Amino acid sequence: MIGILPGAGPKADEYVVIGAHHDHLGTTASGEGSSRASADDGAVIHNGADDNASGVAGVLELAKAFASGPRPARSIAFMTFTGEESGLIGSHHFVAHPVFPLEKTRMMVNLDMIGRIPENKEQVQVFGTKSAEEIEPVLTQMAERVGLSVKTAGGALGGSDQTSFYTKGVPVLHVFSGLHDEYHTSDDDAALINEQGAVRILELVHALASEFASLQTQLTYSRKAAEGLQRGPRGFKVVMGIMPSYTDSDEPGMEVVAVTRGRPAEAAGLLGG
Repeated sequence: MIGILPGAGPKADEYVVIGAHHDHLGTTASGEGSSRASADDGAVIHNGADDNASGVAGVLELAKAFASGPRPARSIAFMTFTGEESGLIGSHHFVAHPVFPLEKTRMMVNLDMIGRIPENKEQVQVFGTKSAEEIEPVLTQMAERVGLSVKTAGGALGGSDQTSFYTKGVPVLHVFSGLHDEYHTSDDDAALINEQGAVRILELVHALASEFASLQTQLTYSRKAAEGLQRGPRGFKVVMGIMPSYTDSDEPGMEVVAVTRGRPAEAAGLLGG
C-alpha cells in the first residue's frame, strides 16, 4: 500500500520513503517465515505486535503528522509491504516496478520492530548509517534534538525491506528497538509494547525524514554499507538457537541477546544477555 504526500517546490519530483512490512507469520503451521515456537504448540496464531504491527502503526502516525504540518520540499511516500517474512517479496516487487523513479528516491527509512525499547534504557538501534556519507552527522544532530540515545551500525543489508532499496542504489536506514524473547513466537502481543518508547522513536524518525526531505543537496550513496560482514538484525537464520546482537561494538566476541527454548544452545547452557 502506498500513500504519497506531494512536496512543495522544485524538488517535489524527488522522494523520501517511509516504509514497514505488514505481514507476519500466520501460525506455527502456516509455513510462512520462521516461527521460534515449538512444533508441539500446534497451529498457534502469531499476532506480531512488535513484528511488525508496531512499524505499520508508526508509518500511519507519521503520515498523519506530516499531512497536518507544512509540506517539505520533497515528496514523502508512505508504504507498507507484504511478504517480508517470506523473502522481502513486496519491497522486491516495488523496486522492480516502481511507481516513481528510483533514481529520484533520495532515502528509504524502514520501521521494522519499533515497539520494544526497554523501559529502563531508552535507546534505539539504527542500521545503514554508512549507506550515504551525510547520514551519520544528521542522525547525531536529530537524536540530540529529540533526546534519544542511538546505537548505530553501518551495514544496510539484512532480512528486512531496506535491503531491496539499498541494492538499487537508494540510501537507507532501518530503525529497530531491539530483539526480545518473544520475537517470532506466539507471545509477541500488544500488551508488551512500550507505547511511549515507540512514540520517542517516531519523534526521531519524523525529525530525520523532515531533514532528508528538506536538504538542499541530495545524499551521496555509498557502497560502504555492503562491505564486510555487517548486516541488519535479521540477516541470518537461527541455527544454534541464539539471537546475536548485530550492532557495532568495540568489545571482543559476540553478544548473545537471547537463547531459543529447545535448541542446542540452551542444551549447552548458553544464556542470553
